[in-house]
Amino acid sequence: MKSRKPAIDAVLICSLRYHAELIVKAAEAGKHIFLREAIALSWQDRCRARAVEAAGVQLQIGFNRRFDANFVRVRHA
Repeated sequence: MKSRKPAIDAVLICSLRYHAELIVKAAEAGKHIFLREAIALSWQDRCRARAVEAAGVQLQIGFNRRFDANFVRVRHA
């Protein structure tokens, strides 16, 4: 799949569902990906997300810790 927007280098995926499908589409379009946790909800979807390796794009997963007790304590300090 070729990108319709060659000036866009990366995408941010923050959906509550369908991460694997969006990861595959972005990777096939040659876009780097920042993913808001979780990569997939099933093993099959996780395996589909390996399209990132085949496409040679970067994938970073962000894990939100803003409600973690230690994080809150440091923030208030």
